[in-house]
Amino acid sequence: MRQRKIEPVTHPSYSTLPEAGASSHPWLRFLGRICLFNGFWLIVPILVWNVLFTLPGRYEPSIFWYTIPPLIVYGENTFRTLVILFPLLLSLSVRSRWERIGLLIYVVGLLAYFASWLALILLPESAWSRSAIGFLAPTYTPILWAVGIGLVGEKLHWRAPYRPWIYIALAVGFTAFHVLHAVLVLTRSL
Repeated sequence: MRQRKIEPVTHPSYSTLPEAGASSHPWLRFLGRICLFNGFWLIVPILVWNVLFTLPGRYEPSIFWYTIPPLIVYGENTFRTLVILFPLLLSLSVRSRWERIGLLIYVVGLLAYFASWLALILLPESAWSRSAIGFLAPTYTPILWAVGIGLVGEKLHWRAPYRPWIYIALAVGFTAFHVLHAVLVLTRSL
């Protein structure tokens, strides 16, 4: 007696159903990848830090923003917004040599940024905190972590022409306005 091979019943619509455990739709995989490997994750520690801690003295908002020219205020806030939001478009990766270097620069920059704040918070009367370089440190150290983000986020989530220098240029613009703002505050209080 010959055994008959049983073939599964196929229907054209069955081929579009996902296999068990597979993502159900390419868009869901794409959105999941965007959420997991999003450049904004590198901004989160900075935002949390800025919410949890406040710089003392001349960095208090009522003093820091007093009589600053509108061009500087608008320039600084525009570049700040772009530097914070642009990483939402960036895809994180550490596969290439430049991306790994970028991650290292980001970590060093983040630590320098946090240290610059801690020096002003914990030792506000120290020689460092009273010096121009110490007072300005929270305004020029962001360029380090921003360059790191620019190198780690080497490409966008979709195929589009993009180069890391675009984000780095935005970071330079923010840093220039931020430092200029702090220099005005520093010279005003001398």
